[in-house]
Order: sequence, then structure tokens, then C-alpha cells
Amino acid sequence: MINHARTVLLNESANAVRNISDIYVPGGFNPIVIPANLVPLYSTLVPVGITLTDKVQLVDGIVGLLMAGELLPFTLSLDNRITYDNTTVISISGLLTSPAPNLLLSSTIAAVERSTELMRVSAYIFTLPGRQQNMDSLKVLWSEQNEGIIRVGALILALIYHLDAARSL
Repeated sequence: MINHARTVLLNESANAVRNISDIYVPGGFNPIVIPANLVPLYSTLVPVGITLTDKVQLVDGIVGLLMAGELLPFTLSLDNRITYDNTTVISISGLLTSPAPNLLLSSTIAAVERSTELMRVSAYIFTLPGRQQNMDSLKVLWSEQNEGIIRVGALILALIYHLDAARSL
């Protein structure tokens, strides 16, 4: 699949994932050092020490979450080229309650929801020059009136926007 959000979040080179999965990572994509202010959130989302195989599986699950319902327009705004079947948009709750739920994704979402870093991170994660309109909309999705999974998805997308911006520094 080609999806920039997925590639940015995975943060691995094409060579690193070549024998792990049939996923597409552009040949010129180089991983970055995660900026210090984003490390607490990134490491809660993608635990330190996770195997590359598990990381690929986890990021695939996260992209499934980001392609569901309310979050889809924000995911596609990073890259609207999709090379896998996305003709059926499902709800986020439908994704997590499917017959074969991604247990790694479920436990990661729970870890993010429990993270004490969330309140501190939310003070700056929804601010990004050049993407502020999207960030303002994501901040609305982050509000407490929304269910936890939507909030986590908004937070993940804001993180991806920041990581993408850090790539061009």
C-alpha cells in the first residue's frame, strides 16, 4: 500500500522492511530521529524495543483505525493515493469489534488512553504552522465529548503531522 501517514509513523527505511512485509516504503525514505518533545507520545504508541515485525503489524492496525470514518479525511490529506481496497468505510467501533481484532492495536490504544503524557502533549500537539486548519479540526475531535478511540485517532494524526513536518527541517 502507499500511504504517507503509514510510512511516516512506521519511520523505517524500505530496506529495513523489505523482508518483513509486502508494504510499500519509498526507496528514498529515510527514518528520522523522533523529536524530543514527541518521544513520550511516540514511545507510548510504538513501544521501545518492539520487534520490527510487531511494529509493522501495529502500524498497519493504526492505519486501519485512521482510515475509518471520521478520521479518513485527515489521513487522506497527507496522501490521497491508496493502493488497497478502501471502498468500504467502516466505523471505528466496527474496526475494533471485528471478528479478528488486532490485539496489539487494542492494547496500544489502551496504553495511549492511560498515558499521563496526554494532557501535557495536548497543549502543543494541536499547533502546527501550515497545517493549522487540520490541527484545529483534530483538536475538536480530541475534545472530551468524543469517544476515546476517536480522541486517540486525532492524537495519532496530530503526531503524524508533526513527524511529517520534522522530516522537512
